[in-house]
Amino acid sequence: MQYMANEINTFKQPFFASFFSLSSHHPFKVPSKYEGVFPKGPLPVQEPIGYTDNALRQFFKTASSMSWYKNTLFVICADHATVSALPEYQTAANSYAIPIILYHPGGDLKGRSDKLAQQIDIMPTVLNYLNYDKPYFAFGFDALNPTKENFVVNNNSGIFNFYYKDYLLINDGIKIFPSTI
Repeated sequence: MQYMANEINTFKQPFFASFFSLSSHHPFKVPSKYEGVFPKGPLPVQEPIGYTDNALRQFFKTASSMSWYKNTLFVICADHATVSALPEYQTAANSYAIPIILYHPGGDLKGRSDKLAQQIDIMPTVLNYLNYDKPYFAFGFDALNPTKENFVVNNNSGIFNFYYKDYLLINDGIKIFPSTI
């Protein structure tokens, strides 16, 4: 991430940049010089999470000294959920729950929302936040729009989950399993 911060610093402003930072898949390795530095915890993924937290901390420490930092909207999003030691994330409703973080150091974003959102909502949310006024097509919703009720759909091995408000509908292609979240 230090490389990315320094590389971004060479870009002509304004710019769009994206990078995929790591994999949340087994074997959950960290660079050898960081082995044993971060707590392992009850799950093998927790040591790499500690490494990632540190890498993000160092990225933002470096980026905060650069001219583009306060004018940049950072979007941090997980690829997908992984294993969890917490029972509330071992359910059909929460097994794919991930954070989507919007951070604008020079902006007015504050707070937390438990509103339903998914990765396809990132583009319309960012474009609307940036007051982009040209037409565009998106499957997602503006997650910051308080008047819009979002819904979320995902598929796990042929099991479709449809989330709306406090409801979850699970369908395996044959049978429907309605539930509340």
